[in-house]
Amino acid sequence: MKMERMLYLMIGIIGLTLTADLTTAAEYTWNGGGGADTNWTTSANWGGSGYPHVSGDIAVVSAGDTIALDASVTLGRIYMNSATAKTVTVAETGAADITVGGQSIPIQGFYSGADNWLVLQPDIAASGRVDFQGTGTLEFQGAVTIPGGGYLYVQHEGKTVFSGDSSLSMASGIAGIGLLSTETQVILTNTASWVVNELQTGVSSARTGPVVFSQDGDGTSVQAEIITLGFGGTQNGYSDTYYLRKGFLSAGSIVVGKNIPGVFEMTGGTFLLRGGDITTESTLSSCEFRLGGGMLQVSNPISGVFSYGRIPMKISGAPTLEIVGSSRLYQLASVSGSADLTKAGTGPLVIDTGTTNTISGSLLISSGNTQLNPDAMIESYDGSTNAWAVTIRDGGLLALAHDTSIITQPLDLNIESGGRVYFANPGGGSENRNIIVARTFVVNGVTKTMGRYMKPQLTGVIDGAGYGAIVVPATWTGAAGDGKWSTGANWSTGVYPTGDNGVADLSLATGPITLDTDVRLTCLIYNPQGAERELTLTGSNAIEFWPVTTSPNLFVGPGRKLILDVPVTLPSNENYNGLIYGDGTVVFNKSIPVRLSNPVLAVYGTMTLTGTNLLGSTGALRVGARGASHIGTVILDEGCVLTCTHILNHSAMLSVSGNYNSNYPVYPVNIIHDGADVSTTHYVWVARHQPYTPPGPFGYSMHSGSLITGSTTYGIELGNRFSGTWNRYPGGRFDMTGGTVDTYRLSLGFSDNVISLQGGDITLGAGGIVFTDNTANVPTEYQSYVAPGTVNLGGVVLHAKAAWGSVLDMTLTGVNGNTVVSNATYSISLNGDLSGEGGIVKMGNATLSLGGTNTFTGPVSVAEGSLVVDHGLVNATNLSITASGALLSLGSANSLNTNATLTVAAGGMINLNYSGAATINALVVNGQEKSPGTYGSGKPYITGTGTLVVRSGPPPGGTLIIIQ
Repeated sequence: MKMERMLYLMIGIIGLTLTADLTTAAEYTWNGGGGADTNWTTSANWGGSGYPHVSGDIAVVSAGDTIALDASVTLGRIYMNSATAKTVTVAETGAADITVGGQSIPIQGFYSGADNWLVLQPDIAASGRVDFQGTGTLEFQGAVTIPGGGYLYVQHEGKTVFSGDSSLSMASGIAGIGLLSTETQVILTNTASWVVNELQTGVSSARTGPVVFSQDGDGTSVQAEIITLGFGGTQNGYSDTYYLRKGFLSAGSIVVGKNIPGVFEMTGGTFLLRGGDITTESTLSSCEFRLGGGMLQVSNPISGVFSYGRIPMKISGAPTLEIVGSSRLYQLASVSGSADLTKAGTGPLVIDTGTTNTISGSLLISSGNTQLNPDAMIESYDGSTNAWAVTIRDGGLLALAHDTSIITQPLDLNIESGGRVYFANPGGGSENRNIIVARTFVVNGVTKTMGRYMKPQLTGVIDGAGYGAIVVPATWTGAAGDGKWSTGANWSTGVYPTGDNGVADLSLATGPITLDTDVRLTCLIYNPQGAERELTLTGSNAIEFWPVTTSPNLFVGPGRKLILDVPVTLPSNENYNGLIYGDGTVVFNKSIPVRLSNPVLAVYGTMTLTGTNLLGSTGALRVGARGASHIGTVILDEGCVLTCTHILNHSAMLSVSGNYNSNYPVYPVNIIHDGADVSTTHYVWVARHQPYTPPGPFGYSMHSGSLITGSTTYGIELGNRFSGTWNRYPGGRFDMTGGTVDTYRLSLGFSDNVISLQGGDITLGAGGIVFTDNTANVPTEYQSYVAPGTVNLGGVVLHAKAAWGSVLDMTLTGVNGNTVVSNATYSISLNGDLSGEGGIVKMGNATLSLGGTNTFTGPVSVAEGSLVVDHGLVNATNLSITASGALLSLGSANSLNTNATLTVAAGGMINLNYSGAATINALVVNGQEKSPGTYGSGKPYITGTGTLVVRSGPPPGGTLIIIQ
């Protein structure tokens, strides 16, 4: 509000004429007529009687070189505009100073023309508003004081320089730079200092150029409560920049880009941020915070720095971040650059949610902590294969706050006395299973060998309640050139990795690797830096992943694909292992035998299954269970034959489920069924436990292939569980566009669940399509969800392996065609309301009953069996019975649209199961359009007690008599 108020005030006063006291003011032009006497008070130097010294006087000094201010004066303006390049110095003599006042606004102040340099050594005091104007240079070497809530406007297109021990003091005022200019520069050198309440760049939308404010002297200092870059103007390819090259800056808060882009660039000096934020109010991507040297200090407790999440920090050189006390540098949009960065101070540097960060150079955490919050990522800056040097010591801490925060670049990790790595979750809990890959790992001078290091092995060095690990791999170099796993020369360790502590990093591989020996591993890593890459591991031998409680077995980085064309044995820990992390893609081309019946495949990234006999008849596939859920995709691809079951009564056999630890968010996992043949003993459960709200629904998409669930109690279950007082996100979807499904039932959960059948063939048992209402455990705030979700039908073929029904409302979308009901033996009842633009085709000899209000507008076609409509087809206008023996039974006199055409093939039947008459537009029987009239059970193709009134058609037939 204060900045806007200032802007309105500036606009309002910019056109003021002379003030009332200007009637006695005069203009004096310096001519140096006093000769050797260069004193200001010598009248001869001004070409007339007197000299400028009273309120409102204008001193024109274009002709002089050095003027000795031998007495204190009050002026309205000092004006220099020589036609040639000149420097004029107003020298300080004794304690003489200048008071500015009494001139019109925006004239009051100082003016230096093109190629002119006006140097002002005396102290200057002013009230109200002072303007710096012109296209030349203004240099201040004394103290400039503007008391109260005054204003300083720097609006000239040249330079304003504060040098020596000069200062600007306006602790309650506003310094606005770049008022009406095309380009403005303010430079502080030597030990110059500014104290202002608000420092704003580009305060008017009328200006058409950038503002540069720079601290260039070791002793310079600026203290401001608010600094706003890019206050006014429109985006015309320029931005306002604050350069901190040397000296000291203290600010309460900074807005980097308000209406045009802003850049804050620090290459030296010290910047103390006192309890406020570094934010932006601009959506422009060119707003940046550049840290290239010096020290950034954050002090006092603050709620958020970079809190809008739009300002990237770019680092270079060798800067230091010192975050003191309980402060934190928080919510960075992204951090990038090549720098030797030192993190000091006891407060945390927090790289927050949803950021991808590219940092190279070294990181020294000397105290406090550097924390990656959920979904934050640090990856290689330039695609280098080198490890990132990270040293932690003296109370320093590197924290990965959730298992979705990732450091993709391998580290050269050195932990000295007092250093720690911390694995935890923001809301508590113990589900963090992240890993840090360390090419070298040194703890207090001792180099660790290949293996996985967790809290129990390194208590006090690895900390937190999470299950994260530091892994030291054998790194593939391929030096032998034969591409074989068993050749020791291909590995950094000189021997191939295997055994209970086997960790293999394949990130440097440039071609396929042949697995020519059986190996046991705790972790397999593929995470090359730079452009997207893929690697195939092939051969006739197998990998057995050795169980290490709660820690990932596969880490594949973003944009990377690891193709495992070898058999893989999953670990036996049923609750946690089989974890795939890193946001990349893992393809399993061969079988996955298991040692226990209920493995978990937690996927952060994409997992593709193409092999045969995956998991086996005693294995279960649980995706994303017990806190292991992430934003991920499982693809059941062409060629995959998957047979599954389960052991635990409460566990889903093939599920897309969320973590039920309520301490932190759940992320959606989606299964895409693209050609696989999947057979389950029990059921598919989509979105079973959802304690927190994640960014999107869980889903199962059926495109091609087959899916069979064997349970006679459950089938495909969508998000219908509450437990205790958990928060929830029920968003489960089952989308079908092709393939075949055989299941006991489709169970729809609460109001934001969706079943969408838009293609393929689905056979249902006695369970039908049902809403499962588990309201007993629904907290009060979620009672509004206690209603069925959405059912969409279009282009799908519905079958029955037992009589089934549904009371749910459904939409016949018409997407991919009309809904086909093909029930040869068992009846199907759809007793909810049917709406939409699609229609129904009835196939099979059994009965389809429509018991609700049917407002859909698409065609109705009975090719086989019976279609029984209880309450009407009020909007359908195209009705047909297309084959002999097919029956359309209507249960209401108001059941038909008066514009409908009813077509009956030979042998087809209409049952008018009502009293009274129903009106239609036309009736076609055996290819012949009938005449208008009333039709009832006397016709061979009509049964029942009702009648049909036909409105249009050819006239009745008769005898034609010709008279000659």
